[in-house]
Amino acid sequence: MTSLPIHHRPTPGESHGCGSTCGAGLEKVYPTTAVRYGAMNWLGEFKYRSGTVFKCGAKVVIQTERGTEVGQQVSLSCNGCNKQISRDQIKAYIDASGAEFYRLSNGIILREATIADIDEARHLNAHVKDDITRCADLAERLELDIKIVTAEHLFGGERVVYYFRSEERVDFRALVRELAHYHRTRIEM
Repeated sequence: MTSLPIHHRPTPGESHGCGSTCGAGLEKVYPTTAVRYGAMNWLGEFKYRSGTVFKCGAKVVIQTERGTEVGQQVSLSCNGCNKQISRDQIKAYIDASGAEFYRLSNGIILREATIADIDEARHLNAHVKDDITRCADLAERLELDIKIVTAEHLFGGERVVYYFRSEERVDFRALVRELAHYHRTRIEM
């Protein structure tokens, strides 16, 4: 497996990419762009509505099959900045890593994220370490042989996703019920 470059994630107020609007006229040829999102840094192609404007490398609010999330646009067509990843690099990444690591038709970009959106996402995930500890303690109490890797709260609070490792198949329905009761939202493992 190989990885695509992961560029520095800007903080609010910091420059986003080249600062220009992405597309460079190519949005008519490629009505999609790549977005890196989620705790596992998934990478996928997202459509965007005609007239949607976002800066190269900007944080964007996206709709995926999991729900509403915040991701970072990875430029496929901007020639003016260091955030650009060529389609040839994407193809090499897919060939080396497998098609499941780059998802086509993954969703839609709803808009460029506002500072309030970024703050909300940060607030939702402020206690991830506590969530991991709580989940690990519950799993131990339920005698489940799993290791909790990380967790993430999706934007809007509509779902909490826990990532885990296990040597064997695990029935974690009781764990999911306990976590759903605690978080009062949908749980995905």
